[in-house]
Amino acid sequence: MGSENIQQIEIVKGASSSLYGAQAVGGVINIITKEPGLKPEINLEGRLGNWRTRDLSLHSSFRKGFFGFLLTAQKENSDFFDQNNDGFTDKVGRENLNLSLKTNFYIKEDTHRVSVFSRYIDEFRRGGFIATIDDPFDEYSEHIKTKRYEYGMSYRGIFSNRSILRVNISGTEHKRDATNSSRPFHSEEINKYFEIQYSSYISNHTLTTGISFKNQRVDEIINLQKAPEKEAKILGVYLQDELNAGRDIDLIFGIRYDRTKSTFIKASSLSPRIAIKWSLNPKNVLRASIGTGFRVPYLFSEDLHLCSSAPLIYNPGTLKPERSISYSLSWEKEMANFYFEASIFRTDISRKIYFTEKDVPPGFDFVYVNGGNAFTQGIELRGRKEIGLLNVEFGFSFIDARYKEEQDYGVGRSRRIMRTPIFSGLINFEYSNRLKGLSALLTGHLTGNQYIENIVQNRIDRTPTYSTWDFSISKTIFSHWIITAGVDNIFNYVQKVRFPNSLDSAYIYAPLVGRYFYAGLRYKY
Repeated sequence: MGSENIQQIEIVKGASSSLYGAQAVGGVINIITKEPGLKPEINLEGRLGNWRTRDLSLHSSFRKGFFGFLLTAQKENSDFFDQNNDGFTDKVGRENLNLSLKTNFYIKEDTHRVSVFSRYIDEFRRGGFIATIDDPFDEYSEHIKTKRYEYGMSYRGIFSNRSILRVNISGTEHKRDATNSSRPFHSEEINKYFEIQYSSYISNHTLTTGISFKNQRVDEIINLQKAPEKEAKILGVYLQDELNAGRDIDLIFGIRYDRTKSTFIKASSLSPRIAIKWSLNPKNVLRASIGTGFRVPYLFSEDLHLCSSAPLIYNPGTLKPERSISYSLSWEKEMANFYFEASIFRTDISRKIYFTEKDVPPGFDFVYVNGGNAFTQGIELRGRKEIGLLNVEFGFSFIDARYKEEQDYGVGRSRRIMRTPIFSGLINFEYSNRLKGLSALLTGHLTGNQYIENIVQNRIDRTPTYSTWDFSISKTIFSHWIITAGVDNIFNYVQKVRFPNSLDSAYIYAPLVGRYFYAGLRYKY
């Protein structure tokens, strides 16, 4: 999805909501797309950066009477780059086109709304050995083409008794073709989704119930071998009650039933969840939640291969579903121009699924198996402080992610879950002066130690802690023109330990390329 089409990103933490399916035990990230504005609007922006980066975007919105539309388009191009002069790309070349059209029909002063949308992505990436990068069939180069179509329709109706009815229908076609040496790769994933949801207010209860259905099919040809066709149908039914138990306490009770029928497995799950919000006073709030999760190993579309040389992984059809239970507790505090939040969380997972090289059937490289139990637990701190025209935001998290017993990673044994930073941090300094049309943003990212497999030296490494900093500034001139400039990775930090791409191209834990400068011009009317 192009950035021009995103209004905001909403994070729902914990297992408090039963609306999103059994797999949403740790929370949900909702990407909220833009809606047609009340006033006609046109935004055009061009941006240039190093590595011959060119970015052109359009955002147009119009609404009148019962009709409104929103059009976004974005074209991005950038060259490949070799940071350490080893002859292999550290940044791939990329061409990307995003198109989106959304049309709304407003009925009875927007108490009823019908939306129709379509989105399209066309992306081409290439990387590998620079001397032969233009040859898609060279052993050390790779070309990846992706086309993605999304389409759908939704209805939202608000009735006289304040009840709300929502209906969503959508579909996705995701196609990817890649070449690496003489090993062509093709994948096609088709998703169809339907949901109907009804909310009503009865006394101090907000009742929400719904039913959802998802059909998913994945076809792949990997290394000239056709992978078994994979298809799944998932039916979900849920009920949630938001109860106002008094002036200071709100409760959420939810339960969801999911039924999965796929090529490999048939399984059912019942996921109860409960959450509580206790307002000690308007500026002191405690929250707690507990909920269960259930992951059915039906497709593993999250492991959809990105490249033609990817291994074939066998699903034996005898895997048992992962189960999890999640707990969270948080405290929110507001003071004059200051907000602070602290939370602790833990998720226990049983029968965690991973893949191994042991007992692999002929024609495959790995096989999925059920492993031991694991857990993730941690502490998260967030805050925000306004100082005149300056807004300061910070966040810090500590995460302990382990198996309860040692696992064999092929290069060593460890209880640690690989590639999970032990701690991370973020800080923003944002300056905004609307009278002068000037704004600036300085952002720092901190990434702590993590464990990673080193197949070259046959060991498990602990990576160093590192930080990166970004800066951007913008100025409005002549009312409609905005000049922007910035730099990412100000201090030019790149990963210290490197191996030739032919040995271990997956040994990545930090930026591979350094400082990035850009400048742009936006016209807004």
